[in-house]
Amino acid sequence: MPKRGLTARGDGESIPTPAAIRNPGNPGHPGKLRSMLAALALVPLALASADAYGGSVFVDPPTTAVRLTSEAVTFTVGKRSVSVEARYMFKNTTSNELSLLIGIPLVAENTNRAFGSNRFDRLSATWDKESLAFAAAPMAADINPEATSYVKPYVATAVFKPNATHVLRVQLEYPIGKDDLHRFLAWRTAGAASWAGTVERADYSFKFNTDTVFHIIKIEPNWGWQWGTTGAYAKRTNFEPSANETIRFRYYPSDF
Repeated sequence: MPKRGLTARGDGESIPTPAAIRNPGNPGHPGKLRSMLAALALVPLALASADAYGGSVFVDPPTTAVRLTSEAVTFTVGKRSVSVEARYMFKNTTSNELSLLIGIPLVAENTNRAFGSNRFDRLSATWDKESLAFAAAPMAADINPEATSYVKPYVATAVFKPNATHVLRVQLEYPIGKDDLHRFLAWRTAGAASWAGTVERADYSFKFNTDTVFHIIKIEPNWGWQWGTTGAYAKRTNFEPSANETIRFRYYPSDF
């Protein structure tokens, strides 16, 4: 059942309605609204690559001892950047204490930013409510600084107690991509496949308002997204992400 105020479409497309799309500057001007909707219909729906974005926590090397049991990620869409709050729950399935290298990827796709300045605007984390510092991995030095597409990992060491459950909370921020009139952001979920078994549950939510998002063009992959004028949501259960699996959210901003 769709949440209140959300429009469900199984094919990942939205349906422009008076409740979901309106002229935020002059809602009483039907001619201007019709012109805007006509412009929306003329633009192809293929999603462009995002400039740079984050992704789900991974472990290096992959492990068969610790499960990622749940992931909950909330994206708050601003004018120029997106703020992300992610919560991960893990289960050490062994009777041994494990010290593992975990990471958050910064994924660049066709970026026009210099390599040295391409970083998260903000990145902080806690491990079981204790501060955990992530830093650029030494392997980042091997990336060609002239490259426009790459993955720059930020890593930290986490200790998993025997047969214990742990919680990682991450807060980060990165710029929203721009392609002519469109805006787009992304999140690579593929890293969750580096943990043991399948992910029991993952929740992905986008939060926005009419000051930031005028109209959603498309959200991929097709996970039965529900959306309306203030947010979008999808849930997955008992799954293993595929290679390079990435959420892509494309929209028109309110000031386009």
